[in-house]
Amino acid sequence: MNIFSSWASSRSTMLRFIALSLSYTISLFIFQKGLLVKRHVLPLKSSCLDIVSEENCWIKPKYNKSILLIIDALRFDFIFPYENCMGKQQLKGDEKYYHGQMPKIARLLREQPGNALLFPFISDAPTTTFQRIKALVTGSVPAFIEAGDNFDGTKISEDNILDQLLTSGKNATLLGDETWLQLLPDRFHRHFEKPSFDIMDLDTVDDAVIANIFDEIDRSDWSLIIAHCLGVDHAGHRYGQAHAEMSRKLLQMDKLVEDLTEKMDEETILFVFGDHGMTSTGDHGGDSLNELSTALFAYTRPNGNESEKPFSAEFDCSGKFWCGVDSVSQVDLVPTLSLLLDLPIPYPNIGQIIKPILGMILLIYFNN
Repeated sequence: MNIFSSWASSRSTMLRFIALSLSYTISLFIFQKGLLVKRHVLPLKSSCLDIVSEENCWIKPKYNKSILLIIDALRFDFIFPYENCMGKQQLKGDEKYYHGQMPKIARLLREQPGNALLFPFISDAPTTTFQRIKALVTGSVPAFIEAGDNFDGTKISEDNILDQLLTSGKNATLLGDETWLQLLPDRFHRHFEKPSFDIMDLDTVDDAVIANIFDEIDRSDWSLIIAHCLGVDHAGHRYGQAHAEMSRKLLQMDKLVEDLTEKMDEETILFVFGDHGMTSTGDHGGDSLNELSTALFAYTRPNGNESEKPFSAEFDCSGKFWCGVDSVSQVDLVPTLSLLLDLPIPYPNIGQIIKPILGMILLIYFNN
């Protein structure tokens, strides 16, 4: 009996070991096929032939040019007008460094509501710059495993808005973060790039953008300017959000936006946005709300045909939610910009046109 009992116990232990090993193997297989899967790149390209139109891909474009000012790690509450915050009469503690530091944008929203729009701009994880740039030009969502490419970026080969721009015979200019050239080489007519990974340097990239962007605007041979500033992101990495250097960089970006709105003409539309947000300590890469939530500010010059609806949204300054403002997905920028510049929407796009921007444009268009 003892021999039989010992044999049965050993057999039961062996079966449990085999079952556990199989469970681990199956779990690893599922994990590899799920979280670690990479997207398959399709070689297909969109074209204007996909759309029934006599002269244009879409309606006759109101805007011939667009400026994309990317303020790296611009969290939504950094840009939101502080006077709209619910139940807040004054800044408390360290909030003075990162709330209410972009008053010129707040003034544009208040004084020119028909020309200025602001949205929470929601990115997808991973919140790293390489993956966000891919999403911003293709309108697709990179796989999680591609976060490792942030330090060894792979060139973008699938259909994207820059390729569509070049196919249409138009030019793009790059200023700032050199990451764009690593991902999209040979796409820019002119480029003024600077290295991006020295987080101790808060000013070199931003100063290069400011030094060159206004001369570029004066040129007549561009349709798209991409200016990618890094100072806010680097201030977060180096000091966290609650520091005087963060305030300085936000005020500098606010002044740049004001100068751009005064310099641009009526045929240009300006978009100011972040590629991702940041935590209170300046980190990003994950999927917390502070890392996912950035801002999208859109602006056109007044021409007398705008809506007079005021910007009156309220915002909980704790950063946990907003009300009165509809959020938009980061991938929605690609189809919206394609429509505005009369370009085919890139084939891998999964975003949709941002309706308030379309409404603002159509109102101006049909009133002219």
